[in-house]
Amino acid sequence: MNDRKATAKALQQLIDRYQSDYVSQTGEPHVVVIDQDWPSPCVPSDAEEGSDSQWHAVERDDADQFAELEQAMSVDLHPSGKAYWNALYGAGITIESEIGAVELLLPWNQDDYVRFLQNLTGHLLTQKRFKLEPSVFIGVAVDSELVVSVADDGSIVAELPGRKPSHTLAPDLMEFLQSAKPLIL
Repeated sequence: MNDRKATAKALQQLIDRYQSDYVSQTGEPHVVVIDQDWPSPCVPSDAEEGSDSQWHAVERDDADQFAELEQAMSVDLHPSGKAYWNALYGAGITIESEIGAVELLLPWNQDDYVRFLQNLTGHLLTQKRFKLEPSVFIGVAVDSELVVSVADDGSIVAELPGRKPSHTLAPDLMEFLQSAKPLIL
């Protein structure tokens, strides 16, 4: 199984746990508000503008656009970071971690994926400016400025933008996803 497929499977299992916990704790499914200007394969195409809709993760089959970014930035990003962003479309979910609540980010649609790549470019430029190893962010701490990233060695770290990682959260992405505990806020 390749990194993208394995990551998609682990992410889907985490999302399933999150959605199950959400229903158990709130009595209702996790929903998103429909915005026709921001369509997603994660919600029914006939859902009405402004209505609440359940969402489900959808495997991405779009082209991997990291090669262009890596070439332009003269970096080689860890395959796990690329696999994470290339795996699924979905809504963000929160998990517990040793740094507090973390929102894991996922692209909602292809335009959101492109926006992520633009934000990652800024992240990498900041790291280059401060002579830091490149990382791929996958989440943000809810109550601080910490970013959760896949480090150059594949470990999952917490870092402040422009600074060296301050915490190692897991030795690799698969362990991080498989051991993550959903947090319903």
